[in-house]
Amino acid sequence: MKFIKKRARGIILFILGIIILVNLFSNNTQLINIISILALLIAIIVTIIEKKYKTENGGKKKG
Repeated sequence: MKFIKKRARGIILFILGIIILVNLFSNNTQLINIISILALLIAIIVTIIEKKYKTENGGKKKG
């Protein structure tokens, strides 16, 4: 699970980096809005998956 969390964080950071690059190199605000909405959706999905995983294991943390 730690691996999945790290990977999810990495993906979110990667998407944020793309948004920043798009902001720097283009004036297309609609594209930026679409990318930011997608990033938010991915973050929400990741948190839902994490919550489901925790409840399935009885909320116990290993380590």
